[in-house]
Amino acid sequence: MAVGNVVGSNIFNILFVLGISSLIVPIPFASGFFVDSMIALLAAVLLWLISLKYRKTGRLSGITFLLIYGGYLAYLLIQR
Repeated sequence: MAVGNVVGSNIFNILFVLGISSLIVPIPFASGFFVDSMIALLAAVLLWLISLKYRKTGRLSGITFLLIYGGYLAYLLIQR
């Protein structure tokens, strides 16, 4: 149920809030956001695959997500 709340909230924020905001003022997409977008897409697809296969998230998937986050954070610190 918690995963559904998080995913639903993210979908609402991306589609509704961003859509309404872009109707008011155009939002540019910088090419520097490509890596960020790919990481977000990877995390979403990975969560979807884990939830389809196992119907739950366990320690291994939690460790996997933490490692991905750690790698992404290291990338951001090195990049900037």
